[in-house]
Amino acid sequence: MRLVEAAASVQGLHQRLVRENDPDELEKVLTRIREAETALAARIHEAGAGETGVRAAPGRLAAANRKVTEILLHGDFAQAQQTLIEESNPASDALIEAIGGFSARAQERARAEAERSYRGAKNAAWWSLAAALALIAAVLEWKKLRRKPRPHLRLCRRAPPSKPPQSSKRPPPVRRSTP
Repeated sequence: MRLVEAAASVQGLHQRLVRENDPDELEKVLTRIREAETALAARIHEAGAGETGVRAAPGRLAAANRKVTEILLHGDFAQAQQTLIEESNPASDALIEAIGGFSARAQERARAEAERSYRGAKNAAWWSLAAALALIAAVLEWKKLRRKPRPHLRLCRRAPPSKPPQSSKRPPPVRRSTP
């Protein structure tokens, strides 16, 4: 959207230039045009649109607008107006169409990336759920095995302590002494 605004700004300033009669105002508008063209080029570069079909369109627009400016500075206002209408406006329209195409392709790439990201997150969620369920099943199985009697392990267990055996010794017999 910012690219379209920048392109429209450049073209609007050129249209204002053609209608302007005051030489001081012409200078101010020319300065603003240079700034707007620089801003447009920066925004195209910033958006990464320089490597697409947008790259050639600003050049065509700038060439048509330079031609309008030169004709205007030579004092032929009618020819400048005609050149603006016949060459500059179509170049501006072509630039806006190229920006629209670039924007549509960028939106499609963003949509595809979002779809890939969504699928990846969905797969990760399902795998996490499967791992959690497997862990829960393993814990439950482990608890079940701990409660189950295991006869084969009884042999390995120590016998619980029992009462100490009573001594089998009899008290010593009492001897009677005989008189």
